[in-house]
Amino acid sequence: MDVAETVSASQSSATEVVDDGIVATPVVMDLSPDMFRAYCARHGLHFETDQDGDISIRYPYRADRGCGLRVYVYRSGESRSIMVVRVRSDKRFRPIHRDQLLREINQYHCDKRWPRIYLRNVADIVEINCESQTDLAAGIHQDLLDDIIDRTIMGSKNFWKWLASRGIPGMHDDAVTE
Repeated sequence: MDVAETVSASQSSATEVVDDGIVATPVVMDLSPDMFRAYCARHGLHFETDQDGDISIRYPYRADRGCGLRVYVYRSGESRSIMVVRVRSDKRFRPIHRDQLLREINQYHCDKRWPRIYLRNVADIVEINCESQTDLAAGIHQDLLDDIIDRTIMGSKNFWKWLASRGIPGMHDDAVTE
């Protein structure tokens, strides 16, 4: 029997059996922009990058979430070892909806832990951000990094679908707000 045939289906892709039944563990590395680019390559995603290696990925408008999304993945902190995944929506709200939005976000957080969701007031508009921040000073392997980014994006998409079902009009939902 070939060694590869003995690998169980439940085993992570980060662990593989090599010659003589030796298990190779994933390589833990310092957080780097190369890992962000590798994430995009593995998922076939088009992305933009800046001089620091930070990336942004655009997801177009979808009716079920009522918005388009932009994902930013970057390093933060003094040693640049904190990975931030921030998901911003192109949907904006009027300040009169701020209290209702806070109640809805609080309700969402009663049932869901992640991602962290918060409001920002910018001039006369209210925007919502979804975010995760993970301290990776001890390092990380690529599969875990991919999983953290995937979970933050998926959680953010699920939040926006949920919020769209709540019927709070955005600034450009003129048929509803005017």
